[in-house]
Amino acid sequence: MKNKKAYLEAIRLLSLFFVLYTHTGNYGMHHYLETSNPLNFWFSQSLVLLSQTCVPLFFMISGAVLLHKESTFKEIWTKRVPRMVIVILLAGLFQYYFNFRLNPDIGFSVKMWLQLTYSGKVCTQHWFLYSYLAFLMILPFLQKLVKSLPEHWFLILLGMQVCIAGILPIVEYYIEYPGISLDIPLFTNCIFYTMLGYYIEHRSKDNFTNLKPLLFWLSGAFVAFLLNLHMQNISLKEHGSLIYNNLFTGLFSFGIFIWFRCAFTRIKLPQWLEKFLCFCGSGVFGTYLLDIPLRNFFEPVYITLNTKIFSYPALFVWLFVCMATGILFINILKLIPGIKKLL
Repeated sequence: MKNKKAYLEAIRLLSLFFVLYTHTGNYGMHHYLETSNPLNFWFSQSLVLLSQTCVPLFFMISGAVLLHKESTFKEIWTKRVPRMVIVILLAGLFQYYFNFRLNPDIGFSVKMWLQLTYSGKVCTQHWFLYSYLAFLMILPFLQKLVKSLPEHWFLILLGMQVCIAGILPIVEYYIEYPGISLDIPLFTNCIFYTMLGYYIEHRSKDNFTNLKPLLFWLSGAFVAFLLNLHMQNISLKEHGSLIYNNLFTGLFSFGIFIWFRCAFTRIKLPQWLEKFLCFCGSGVFGTYLLDIPLRNFFEPVYITLNTKIFSYPALFVWLFVCMATGILFINILKLIPGIKKLL
């Protein structure tokens, strides 16, 4: 509790929900492809947009927690980086064994496990671990960088990202120009979103605790949300897929983060609820690593409920059961010496 903030743990839980949701296939993430219900169709497409914020929000939390500190290269390369490498290897071993159990013809090979883990192919959705490892490797650079920047530069960076990643593709579509290739390193997840998280938590002062600026930003995010839905529906009609499903992810992530921060600043939560959020938040990372087996094991929950209640309530119950089980299991597992530092 001493070093944790309840609003960050709440965002962490929301991010975990979105991670699980993005992997639900036609049950949820791609439900718009098979539903004839207009309400389900638009609700599904809306959740597609919101769920794209899962990884950005995780990185924003990391930026809020780590970028204000002073880390030495010795600390990073002797503690944080090796610890993350161990997590990647163990997560790869678990996924390799999980796939081996599902398909005995594969056979178990230490060399194959290491090769697949090294290349990230043992579980493609674990790409986040490699991106986070990259973030840790450059952490001292980023800590120096963000402290030297004027406050308004962070908003300029956000504005540039919204224009280049969001508005420009829409303009290119309507003027029928091919997309321009602008590879801006600052817009990568492990840099851009960690800087945003740091800015909101440590440099924005009271800009996002008062309702007036909050309503301004959320109104902009809502307009962008409607515009993104429009482009997403166009791509669905023309290509049969959602090409424009992450135009304004940066703005949506920013809006979610400042909304939670403002809400938790203005509303005093009971201490037991803060402790509960911190307890749940401490199991999020490990639950993310167990995403696939958790969803597979509890899939009968959705299949059973889907015949009795509406599809989305059944889906949400399924995901909440996965989250609750994973969080409880990970917190119990962390009682083992050495595990707590990894998870």
